[in-house]
Amino acid sequence: MEVTDPQIASPLFATIPPEIRNYIFRLALRSSYDLKQPYSGHTYYYRPGFRYAHTVSTALLRTCKRIYAETRLLPWLMNTHVFWCYRGPPAISCAPAPEQYFAALLPQQRETVGFVQIFAQLWWLEGHFPKLCASPSVHMRSLKITVRSSDWWYWEHNQMLSLKDEWTRNIGKIRGLEDMQLELEVIQRDYEQLMAIVRRVLTWRMKLYDGRLLSTEGNPLKEERWLGTSQPEPASGLTFDDVAQKWCVRRVRPRDSKAIYPAVPVTYVVVTVSWTALKQS
Repeated sequence: MEVTDPQIASPLFATIPPEIRNYIFRLALRSSYDLKQPYSGHTYYYRPGFRYAHTVSTALLRTCKRIYAETRLLPWLMNTHVFWCYRGPPAISCAPAPEQYFAALLPQQRETVGFVQIFAQLWWLEGHFPKLCASPSVHMRSLKITVRSSDWWYWEHNQMLSLKDEWTRNIGKIRGLEDMQLELEVIQRDYEQLMAIVRRVLTWRMKLYDGRLLSTEGNPLKEERWLGTSQPEPASGLTFDDVAQKWCVRRVRPRDSKAIYPAVPVTYVVVTVSWTALKQS
């Protein structure tokens, strides 16, 4: 067995208390914005918290064996593991699939994963998510599922909102799960439809693998608003008509396919429902 040098001559280990040293390491390994990779405001994935690509620098882990021993699991523990299923940033939209990502981790890394966020189109959520939950390699402590305004069925055709509940049937199989959030986003026009769905979602209870129950009891709703684009896909001509209050397609000539016409920003409403694991009485 290889012995790690205790580095007793280094002030980092000989002088600085472990609590402070660990705090410094956590700051160094925390995810941050990559300011060289801004996201266009006219995309499906631009939103609060995702205006730039995210990056994690792991150079610290390569400095010495003792630092590696103390920090090797911190990136998996602290940072949110984000999956775009689908309509995400180029090259990372559901690549790899979440279950493939977990399967590729070492067992110790997998068991350390803390936070997972999935941006899910409803067809993926209803069709594939239950398979993900049943995968033996999937492990997390906290799960957030985000359904964007562009993830609802036939939103671009102004169809009424609909959310089934069958996709939740395997959530209880996720190992390590302690809490969950469902983040639902719509444009302001559809707020009343959304709240009708939220009232039903608040009644959902999900039994976990260890006998506990995921419950919304005692968890307040979180509601936010932000101003976003009314032209999420300029090349298609799709735009929100503020007067008619509906999505429509503007005819786009080939030479104008990348043009973004002046338009009134749209108010997006985000309502978050939260569950925590409770012992059944």
